[in-house]
Amino acid sequence: MRLNEGENPIGPDMQGALNPASVTVVIPTLNRSEIVLDVLGFLENQSITGFQVLVIDQSDQQSEVLQQFTSSKYDFRYHHIERQNLPNARNVAADIATTELLVYIDDDVALEEAFIESYINEFNRLSRDYWMIGGRIWEANTN
Repeated sequence: MRLNEGENPIGPDMQGALNPASVTVVIPTLNRSEIVLDVLGFLENQSITGFQVLVIDQSDQQSEVLQQFTSSKYDFRYHHIERQNLPNARNVAADIATTELLVYIDDDVALEEAFIESYINEFNRLSRDYWMIGGRIWEANTN
């Protein structure tokens, strides 16, 4: 979803609160389909359902395992691109996503069960003047 200058990414006429169907979790990846499957498992265990997950695969070959992946908890979409470039992968996701809120994550994260719910709650708490938020990342097994 490309924005015009001055356009609010949440939508100028948005009525009511965001809900799970308003969210796309974007996972750019490069030659790591097996690791992405672990992340998709964390997304299966979220406290809410009904969101969308979009994997943007920049690998040399399309991933058969990701192409065949399905979920009963969320709408899964797989998109392969030729150009290997993280900013490009994020832009492609923004172009093809159909939801109001995009949540970009790495392809090797371990997500807490309330991860998506927390983003929805935070956006619902903030005024519509906010269009981007971020969170802390903790490396596993570090202080």
